[in-house]
Amino acid sequence: MTQLFEKRFSREELDEILSRPEYLAIKIPQQKIEMLFRNENVIRADIQENTDFSHHQIQIAFENMKKHRGQGQMGGKRLLEIEEENTIVKIFEDKMMLHDFPTQFDAVEIVKDLIKKNPSRNDVAEKINIQWLERFVGYKKQFKLLRGHVVDQKRFWACTRSNLAPWYQKIRQLRYDSNYLLRNIWNADETGLNLTPRRCNKVLVSFATKKAFCTGHT
Repeated sequence: MTQLFEKRFSREELDEILSRPEYLAIKIPQQKIEMLFRNENVIRADIQENTDFSHHQIQIAFENMKKHRGQGQMGGKRLLEIEEENTIVKIFEDKMMLHDFPTQFDAVEIVKDLIKKNPSRNDVAEKINIQWLERFVGYKKQFKLLRGHVVDQKRFWACTRSNLAPWYQKIRQLRYDSNYLLRNIWNADETGLNLTPRRCNKVLVSFATKKAFCTGHT
């Protein structure tokens, strides 16, 4: 992080820089500090003495740069590049829109396949696992891992309004045509005969999702 500086900045000059639109648009203080250092060649002493950033914020910003983290990033260095993460987020969000919730195993494979498209990143792809996915979901707050319910795939896709509505109409008509009383109708489905686990492995869902079903690798 070697950088040569010639100019010293006063508080007025730094106030003017920080009032520019590109700085006002940034909400993370550490990112503003990094931009002052990288883009404006402002030394750490001037940032400490002539801005209102806290000592802690400045310390984190320079620690980030020292460890080559992304701008504004906190914590350990991430395994993937920002562009890779953005692509993965888009893939997962598209699946959420279709209510296609991959299991945690499938999600890991999706990420691995994406990374392996760049042969030079094969070593990184091998490090993608369940633990990585849990960390990824931890800081991508639009997602969460949810324990899914097992359901037969054909049944899952058949449960549509157009399929179910006629069935209810036929049952209602059968009841009235045959004059069945409610007290004489008994439940005779497969309840109690479930031969598969009631819950499957965790699935990746949007944060707002309350319940998900597994139809793939469980």
